[in-house]
Amino acid sequence: MVILAWLILFVAVLIVASVVILAGLINPAAGIVLSMVLWLAIPIILTIWVVDDAKKFRDRGIDVTPVLWGLGVFLLAGIFFPVYLIYRQIVWLKR
Repeated sequence: MVILAWLILFVAVLIVASVVILAGLINPAAGIVLSMVLWLAIPIILTIWVVDDAKKFRDRGIDVTPVLWGLGVFLLAGIFFPVYLIYRQIVWLKR
């Protein structure tokens, strides 16, 4: 599961980097704006999913703090997203 999370993040980063490079070659100003938007989009999308998923576990009575997990994923997605998936699979789904 962790390998899959890293693979998804790696592929997403490759796609974003490719799009930004191509846009920068066509129009440098557009490349800068597009890079800022895309590099923020990935952590925002992951954060929304993690917070929503953690709320479902909290509603089932599991002690989890969705806002803290979301903040961690937003700030350090490469570390907190795989850790979240580990907790989700090993600890929370077993209850």
